[in-house]
Amino acid sequence: MAKDTLPLIIALRGANPADAAIIRRAVTLRAADAQSQVIDIVARSGALEATRAAAVRESECALAALTHLPAGQYRDALEGLARHAVEQPGLAAG
Repeated sequence: MAKDTLPLIIALRGANPADAAIIRRAVTLRAADAQSQVIDIVARSGALEATRAAAVRESECALAALTHLPAGQYRDALEGLARHAVEQPGLAAG
């Protein structure tokens, strides 16, 4: 069911013991029955917002690094990719 993605890692770091146990069980046993609980824990933890902020920071770093490349279609494509990664509906700011 679950993978060790950044939202899960962030939620786990700030979780109380009961919530941490639910996340660990879901990840270790791939417990599909815990999916709704894990989603709730992740939502309450602020992990989604923290993950979005991390994605925006990485995108900004990528865009800054690209300024060292010559202007042109390849740089434009990479810049578009960096922007597109944080403009996805699933990453929309709350």
